[in-house]
Amino acid sequence: MRIICASTMKGGAGKTATTCWLANVLAKHSDQRILVIDADNQKSITDLREEDKEIVGEGLKFDWDLKTANPEEAQAIIEDAYENDKYDIIFIDMPRMTGLEDDAIIALLAMADSFIIPVKPARTDALATGHFMATMADLKKIREDEGMPTYIYAFHNFYRNIKENSYLPEFAEGIGIELFDSKIKLKKIYENYNTHTSLLESAEGRDEFLPFVYEFIQKYELETQLTIPTSK
Repeated sequence: MRIICASTMKGGAGKTATTCWLANVLAKHSDQRILVIDADNQKSITDLREEDKEIVGEGLKFDWDLKTANPEEAQAIIEDAYENDKYDIIFIDMPRMTGLEDDAIIALLAMADSFIIPVKPARTDALATGHFMATMADLKKIREDEGMPTYIYAFHNFYRNIKENSYLPEFAEGIGIELFDSKIKLKKIYENYNTHTSLLESAEGRDEFLPFVYEFIQKYELETQLTIPTSK
């Protein structure tokens, strides 16, 4: 079972959107059993799921499970999932990381083997995220010194901003965290995301998001194949 945290220090970077985009695609188009744990203080994914039920109706079948929990409760959920072999992938929408003083957050991070860090391209956002990436690089080294494989990657998220900077690639390379080649671009398909619609269900979505998904599967070494729709 893989535990993948969407994490960042900056609000609005896209960790909740990234969690939904990936969970929707993998649950709908692969054989992976997906759980999303909404551990964010804002509970945005939980609110989205409730909105989806109201808009589409209670009869809507969701492709992935959702549990709302604080970091301490999330640990118990993960332990139960291990014991009962319920899921192949658990995505965790983490609280915004203003620091690592919270013991429950540290313990939850320690249970994860994978991290994906969305970064807005504005220089101030990249600088702030750089500090967090350095912390994650230290965590990766500690885990790998103890023989625990750890996957940490970051990516440029342009879906609310088109300006790019050169700071992040240089900094990431310096601390040993690799950036995705694929980028989330400023495209309409990334707006108004929800908890049940796969971006691959439209031709534009496949053109724009499929390279990112393939790279995600490759970088995180997920043993799965996608069934790609061809309609629309």
